Amino acid sequence: MAGKKRRILLADTALFTVLFIAVRLVLHLFRLNYRKWFLVLCLFLIMVGIIAGIIQLLLKIRKSAVRIIAVSVFVLFITAACVVTYPIAIFAVVGEEHVVERDEGKFVAYVDGFLHTYAKYKDAVMER
Repeated sequence: MAGKKRRILLADTALFTVLFIAVRLVLHLFRLNYRKWFLVLCLFLIMVGIIAGIIQLLLKIRKSAVRIIAVSVFVLFITAACVVTYPIAIFAVVGEEHVVERDEGKFVAYVDGFLHTYAKYKDAVMER
């Protein structure tokens, strides 16, 4: 593998994150937003990229014993963090999203409900 340059996943994830935030800021200037499924997908890719990038950097440690301990501690930390954050994340994205026709226009309706149901309507959807 001499001569081949290896990609650093953490750098690629950082570039994707910066691009994602920049596009989101530009969309916000025009009062637009990502659809919920795309937002969840991008956040999931960023989380997986960060975890894989850190593991990639930990695997570059030369001493075998230190590398095994470092990867094991990191995996245990991620497991513990997921146990705490997973239920919170489920409730954060539990709302549904629908395209509805109302008042002679198409809108994206975000419906959230646990004890009470709330519907928020966003700007009209463009026709194809």
